[in-house]
Amino acid sequence: MSWVLAQPFLAINQPGKVTMTQTISFGLGIPLLFILAKSNQLVGVAFSLLIISIVRLLATYILFDIRFRIHLRKQNA
Repeated sequence: MSWVLAQPFLAINQPGKVTMTQTISFGLGIPLLFILAKSNQLVGVAFSLLIISIVRLLATYILFDIRFRIHLRKQNA
């Protein structure tokens, strides 16, 4: 989902925003993998990958919401 939200940034020639979200998730991912894999083995690795994916999705969503002013929240009808 984060890559789907990142496509408009690439289309309008702003790949730096996508790179920033990837860098944030990568910077968070390395310590999380070491910490959680040491204590919980395979389940820790799975949780760290889940946390990394959620952080990447939230960062991309926030940038998407700020740049394009399109709110992806469900509207009450």
